[in-house]
Amino acid sequence: MAGPIGGLILALPLTVIGVAMSPVQPFQRQGASFLEGNSIFYLSLKYLTHGQLLPSFDEYAHLPFWQEYFYLLGGVLPAGNGSDIIINSFTLAAWFGLFVTAMNLLPVGQLDGGHLMYCLLGEKARWLGIILVAIMAIIGLVSWTGWLLWAVLIVFVIGVGHPAPLNELAELGAPRTILAYVMLVVFVLLFMPTPLQLL
Repeated sequence: MAGPIGGLILALPLTVIGVAMSPVQPFQRQGASFLEGNSIFYLSLKYLTHGQLLPSFDEYAHLPFWQEYFYLLGGVLPAGNGSDIIINSFTLAAWFGLFVTAMNLLPVGQLDGGHLMYCLLGEKARWLGIILVAIMAIIGLVSWTGWLLWAVLIVFVIGVGHPAPLNELAELGAPRTILAYVMLVVFVLLFMPTPLQLL
């Protein structure tokens, strides 16, 4: 977990600073503009910093807070114009750092998240990896196609299973077990169902 923790130490404060520095402005749906994806952390940070769910759309004005929250988290965007923070390259780099950390924490294969799940579940982690890849493929077919590409890369490049380590006799211990569960929570908070969308 040293790699993801090191990345988070840099990316988290930079994201907080970047979101605070980014102004909220109306956007027009024209050209090839992209909208960065929301994670629970990123969407909540924008709300706490700017006092509104962003991006905001007139079509969602009548919705209950939690319904709008889950729509934006899932990347379900209505037609029409709206407003969002206009991020600069500094904020985009910080956001990308969080995105890469979340992808590295995917609990499959030899990604850091796969190492984590193998430590907690042993050989059973392989079944979790297979289920996760199947879910990625399905979501990739119906929503963000990037998940389909990730599913293919995991199956043919990274691998779904995890090789046995040289030492499986030493127990993980309470501090490392707690850290593993903390990092699972971090993964859930940083995971972006739809990382990039055409606006």
